[in-house]
Amino acid sequence: MSISALSTASQEAQKGLPISRSRAIQSQKPVSSIRFGGQVDTYASESRISDKVYQLFLKAPKNELHVHQGGSSSVEFLSYCLRKALEENNARTIVPFKDRLDALPVFKPDGKVEMVRFRTTYGLPISPDALRKAMDKVLTLENLRNYYRYQLQIDNQRDYMDTEDLAETTAHKRPGQEIISAVESAQMRAQRAQGLEAYRATSGKINPHVKNNPAAYLLANDYAKTLALENVRYSEYRVSPSGNGIGGATGSNIEDVLSAVDQGFRDATHQLRQRTLSFDYGLLVLFERQNRSKAEPTDAKVKRAVQLAKDVVRLKKEGKYNIVGVDLAGDEANNPVSDFKEAFDIIKAYNKTAKPENRLGITIHAGETTHSKSLKGYESIAEAIRIGLDENTPLRIGHGLQVVNSSKALRNAFETYRKFPNDWEKRIDKKALLQASPLLKKIIENGVVLEMCPKSNLQTYGIHPGFPDDQFSVSRAEYSSRAYSRHPAVFLSRLGVKVAISSDNRTISNTDVTNEFVKLFKYAGLTYNDFKTMVMNGFEGAFMANSSKKAAMLDSARKRFKKLEQSPTMLKAIEYMNGGKLDYRARLRLFRKNLLHQIGTYLNAVAEWFSNLWQRLFSRKSA
Repeated sequence: MSISALSTASQEAQKGLPISRSRAIQSQKPVSSIRFGGQVDTYASESRISDKVYQLFLKAPKNELHVHQGGSSSVEFLSYCLRKALEENNARTIVPFKDRLDALPVFKPDGKVEMVRFRTTYGLPISPDALRKAMDKVLTLENLRNYYRYQLQIDNQRDYMDTEDLAETTAHKRPGQEIISAVESAQMRAQRAQGLEAYRATSGKINPHVKNNPAAYLLANDYAKTLALENVRYSEYRVSPSGNGIGGATGSNIEDVLSAVDQGFRDATHQLRQRTLSFDYGLLVLFERQNRSKAEPTDAKVKRAVQLAKDVVRLKKEGKYNIVGVDLAGDEANNPVSDFKEAFDIIKAYNKTAKPENRLGITIHAGETTHSKSLKGYESIAEAIRIGLDENTPLRIGHGLQVVNSSKALRNAFETYRKFPNDWEKRIDKKALLQASPLLKKIIENGVVLEMCPKSNLQTYGIHPGFPDDQFSVSRAEYSSRAYSRHPAVFLSRLGVKVAISSDNRTISNTDVTNEFVKLFKYAGLTYNDFKTMVMNGFEGAFMANSSKKAAMLDSARKRFKKLEQSPTMLKAIEYMNGGKLDYRARLRLFRKNLLHQIGTYLNAVAEWFSNLWQRLFSRKSA
């Protein structure tokens, strides 16, 4: 697609449905639900009640506060951009293997790859008929899924899918994993050393495919519609206008990128309202801790962030685009938050004089890794709070995993929670815990929301089977389930921390918000009360500055939860999630519903009997 094709892209999007159809949308489908590109993943156990639990997660209102534009384009969307580029004979914006698109791979069942050529060796297009045949051969859903997995290295040694996904790939099927392999553990520990950077590098496999603003428009439009169909009511979308994300083609500026993204969201929300689907959004402008060039000096990084901060303030004053805040992301290990204090000071200075409804929020990736230069992971979180938080500026922390390591008492409490999940709270002293961990106390008292992304945290090795320690020994087959069980989201939430769950990068992690909650339910002890609390934390922690609009969103979410809690089917799911426990009001509602249902069934049967009797008597009289 050329840059001038933005209006054409807008017309395509006016059709109203997302390019990527959401899985289980219509749905009373069982738990084996359609995922990205039609892939099947069994989320929970095989019992029927687990199907109800999945439906509860799917039907409940949700939000997504932590999602990156660069890693959240669906396979269908990418294939759409690819097809458009080929049809228009303009492949300059797509770079699968080299600077110009010459050929694409077709993946054979035996594992071999056939390259199907689209251009001659001289760079000239092949004949239209040959091009059509080649497109029909390559652009099948199955082949494109394999292609993008290949590009993302998903089927390579680094498995960015969890064990359930890996079971689909014959290359990963190996007999007997009962004995822990010391070799595998060593391999995974070595991968962990480069975990976050390797994960971030994966987005570079996606972004070249859509490195133009029309694609940025379409992606935002498609993303919004897909989320609305999954009952995600609100999302804050991280955009990197400095060039690392989608959009931002050569020569474009921050306004070009934000204009395309914002218009995509606006058009989508308008179309969704016409379909009575509720969705709202905010844009977070991303400060990159580093450019793709690791050799970039600190001064250059800071200068870029400061200029972005000034641009954001200017655009906010002008009322352009729905910018709600800024975020600092990237290589935390080598770029501490203190380097970017000047950029955050610009945002905080603006907030002091701005009206409450026009203020900007700050969110900072911190505590995602074990250290940030000389700082330990939990010290990085403390530094982010010191720099980002004031009375006029709402603050959230991206990930914040290392808060668990802020004191020995908190680490011990986490182990107690894991060993005694049913009565761990009776075994610890919460007041003493807060005294032992000033960081935990500060997070709770200031209402700082931690944006946690379980699957991403596993893939970057921020969470692993030995967390919060550094060491672990486990086979690759057991890695996911063991690691999920060590995720601290539920533990911290029950201590009073405002935890919100997001996907981080939907495509790279092959996940969505529903799936994130399902994993926590399966492996980390999530109950319905935990689920509801985390969802409401997300809505309350949103940087939506319009107070009346935010209040309406919160009220709508509460009403939806109340409606679900009045459904007999959903009540059974809630009871199952809570370990067979329901409060007396819920039990009374369930009893009343069941009783009324039984009475109604009985009365219908009686009415039908009398109706049949009357028809027989009437027919006899007529005879």
